[in-house]
Amino acid sequence: MAKLHNSLHITSTVDPEPRLYLQRPYRVLECGRFAEALRTNISNDEVKQLPRGHGAVWQAIDSDILLCNPSFLATFRRSFEHGAL
Repeated sequence: MAKLHNSLHITSTVDPEPRLYLQRPYRVLECGRFAEALRTNISNDEVKQLPRGHGAVWQAIDSDILLCNPSFLATFRRSFEHGAL
């Protein structure tokens, strides 16, 4: 995926070599490097002003019961919109 990203030429070249994951014996791409490269190329002012570090609700909640509950999702969204999260 790193090589594919670089082949698109939509950002500066990002080193495609995997890195060790913390102190563990696992090698990972460390995808945040690619996301940051993409962020630096955003030219739309509205998009630039969007808060960073926020993703979808399922990235914060690991419960199918909650994620399938429309009432919970509406409450979660309202809390986010009012800065409670």
